[in-house]
Amino acid sequence: MRQLFFRRLSCNNNKSLRFLFFLSLCFLSYSSADSAYCPAVPSYEQASLTNFIVASSHSDFNENTLIFQSQYDSSNWQGDLVVYSLEIIGDSKASKSQLWRASEVDQPERKLFSINPEINQTSQGIKLSWANLNKQQKRVLKDSDTDFLAKKRLLWLLGRTGDSGQQLRKRNHFLGDIIGSNISVLNQPKNYGYSVLDGNQGKKYENFLKQQRQQQAVFVGANDGALHAFDTFSGEELFAYVPNAILSKIVTISKPNYGCHSMGCLSHEFLVDGQTNVADAYYDDSWHSLLIGSLGLGGKGLYALEVSNVNNFNEKNILWEVSTLSSHINSDTYKQHLGFINQEASIVRLKSGRWVVIVGNGPDSNNHQAVLFIIDLETGHLIKSLNTNTGSELQSNGLSTPVSIDTNDDNGVDRVYAGDLLGNVWRFDLSDSDPNKWSVAFTGKPLFRACDDALCKKPQAITAKLQVGSHPEGGVMLYFGTNQTILKPTSMVNSLYAIHDKNRRVLSKKNLVEQVILQENSVGSSLEMRVTSNLAVDYKIKQGWMLKLGKEFSQATGERISTQVLLREGELLVSTEIPFVESCSAYSSRWIMKLDALQGKRLNSVTFDTNHDNKLTVDDNIDYQRKATIVSGINLEGSGSKGLAAIILPLDKQSEAIISIASDGTFSSLKASETHSTGRVSWRQLR
Repeated sequence: MRQLFFRRLSCNNNKSLRFLFFLSLCFLSYSSADSAYCPAVPSYEQASLTNFIVASSHSDFNENTLIFQSQYDSSNWQGDLVVYSLEIIGDSKASKSQLWRASEVDQPERKLFSINPEINQTSQGIKLSWANLNKQQKRVLKDSDTDFLAKKRLLWLLGRTGDSGQQLRKRNHFLGDIIGSNISVLNQPKNYGYSVLDGNQGKKYENFLKQQRQQQAVFVGANDGALHAFDTFSGEELFAYVPNAILSKIVTISKPNYGCHSMGCLSHEFLVDGQTNVADAYYDDSWHSLLIGSLGLGGKGLYALEVSNVNNFNEKNILWEVSTLSSHINSDTYKQHLGFINQEASIVRLKSGRWVVIVGNGPDSNNHQAVLFIIDLETGHLIKSLNTNTGSELQSNGLSTPVSIDTNDDNGVDRVYAGDLLGNVWRFDLSDSDPNKWSVAFTGKPLFRACDDALCKKPQAITAKLQVGSHPEGGVMLYFGTNQTILKPTSMVNSLYAIHDKNRRVLSKKNLVEQVILQENSVGSSLEMRVTSNLAVDYKIKQGWMLKLGKEFSQATGERISTQVLLREGELLVSTEIPFVESCSAYSSRWIMKLDALQGKRLNSVTFDTNHDNKLTVDDNIDYQRKATIVSGINLEGSGSKGLAAIILPLDKQSEAIISIASDGTFSSLKASETHSTGRVSWRQLR
């Protein structure tokens, strides 16, 4: 197998859209039976930030760097999307200026769309109006009331204020609370390298990218029932899509006693609460930009929209929607296997040239097992589902975000990796052009099991997308963390893993070298730092390494990894979080760590500007056993940010900024080193 060219997390070799965003809201987490989870959205905070991302239209930090920040207010379950320009003034200082706030932008005529499953056409998209709804949809909006009130509910969904005789909930603006949904930006188009494809696909791709540079949009889902598309620079809502699968919840969220905090109130509902992914695909002899979205905790479903021309989006751009409630295609399979998909779906090309959506089934499906879906991109028809046959009603399972790779450089997926909620790492074989020959590798057994005990009675849930890299001796390196949600002290410990897949199973943790956290020290009163071990991994006898999270003398902290780790030129960048367990808080303590990817040991060069002098020198090292030692990690809470979230943003050719956000919305910055590519170090990930 040949090594393939290096591709950054953003899937392009420049840094114009490279970002990390970390969601630290206390969210519903499905895991093994001995763990707890947050039962609802935290309500003690009236206004809370939920996530933020950064995007830049140039290769490095400059005046065009934008911050997109979502918010929610649990006093009335309103939400907001705020966009800032960002300025960094030396180390530890960052400032921002607001460009627009969605709730303050005049939206004179909103364009809302949905889907009518009864339309017997390729596209079932509709403009959202009473006349375009089918009988079942009207019945759902009517509930047990009159047609008049049902029509009023539809107007309420469109964002009209007023209470219709105190029968509908008043709200200040159209945007509902934004909690679980990520923010996707269609700014400068990502170049996926498809110009190397044969025929018209390759020839037309560069022109397609030039056309897409005119598209400026940001997408986010909200619990008002819609996926919203906004103009990046003006804040004007371009369109909104209301999935058919959540129409029944409009009755509840429009009632006057919804979401209040006293006796007789209706509890908060999730609606369009999942992840979105925007990527390119080729069909009908032309290139398209597609958005695949999920409902998250709002329901068990997916939808596909074409967003190649967001300014003129119409009902024909709605490709399909599948769910356990209303899917007209492969309905039995989807009803049996679809769970709450709160993850990113991949848009990729098969060896046959067919474009598909690949996604894990998520938790809480009817069969409680972990299943991989390969779905036709154009129609939503299920091409193949690969069931791992692991999970039961007593030990519910679900497949997390898959990563698709091309191991033979033919620009088609031939292998997929994914973790599940019972700690299994699965490898799926898609190398044959015949879908009937696709399979779960290793005769249906997992490549590896992540557990906190020798007998694997305490599996460690894997909820984030695995990171994939190459190994100098051949094979694939997989990097991932576990995310067992802990809301009270227990004996469960989460871990960071790196395993070598060289076409044989990694049987247990005994096959891994265990790196450890040796020390955690505070410098003054502002920054807490970690020193990790420096052990070597001999891959002739070992198959990787691991690192237990939490202080060695007190590991029952609930520290966990809920986001994909970042692999860059031999370095692994990891974000962990320790939730404030006593109150199911939206905030958490957060560690940022940099480690040697292949060995798992601490790095050989200075990584963080710990003394805030805007330089990376030996003065930034920490004393460990009377010896100046390189720092492996820093705790963002110590800098006053409460560890809510962090972004890695390039500053120059030698350094980058770790920008953290505080609970009051202020930003702070810490300088860190940045490595640069010296060759191809990663497998080609297909998005």
